Amino acid sequence: MDRKIAALMVLGVILVPIVMLLPPEKSLGNSYKFIYVHLPMSIIVLGSVMLYPIIILAFRNTELSALTFTIVTFLFSIAQILVSMLFMQFAWSGIAFYEPRMLFNLAIVVILAGSVALRFLEQKLAFSYSLAVPILAIWVYYSIMSNYTFQLHPESFVKMNVLLLSPFVIAIPFFGLLYIVTFEKIRVILKKLSEHGQLPLQKL
Repeated sequence: MDRKIAALMVLGVILVPIVMLLPPEKSLGNSYKFIYVHLPMSIIVLGSVMLYPIIILAFRNTELSALTFTIVTFLFSIAQILVSMLFMQFAWSGIAFYEPRMLFNLAIVVILAGSVALRFLEQKLAFSYSLAVPILAIWVYYSIMSNYTFQLHPESFVKMNVLLLSPFVIAIPFFGLLYIVTFEKIRVILKKLSEHGQLPLQKL
């Protein structure tokens, strides 16, 4: 078995019972536990978005890796939106698409979807677009936050005690490793498609 997958399984086996055994939160019950999925994924997605130009530049001569990075980051952005929606549904019995951070996360999905589409259509334009991704994300964030004076994220998330913060020690490495494993698996698939002529890759 691949060492990364084995490590992923070990971290998962440790993380799940720890989170399950945590006590319910006063106002949110057990629904707050979605944060142990949502927050690590948000860190990975936002980190990738902020470092987007640097990572794309590093992959400039390997189109396959650049495409893989774009697709995996896009998939993670969708996953974190779905987790946010699940949390809202369990915590507040409804999904507030107008909530500022939900709007921002949706905007990130759209920005990344544009990057994925351009990777298949026009490499030079995709490269230029990648340089603007973090600037676009920052602009969207401040545009949304300046027009909304409320948010549904509970204050208790910010003031978590040591007990509730402890699972992040496992959760963040788990999802970081999941990102790497997903990257490797999707890159293998794309490489096979490319070798069979089903995935034409253009050079810059």
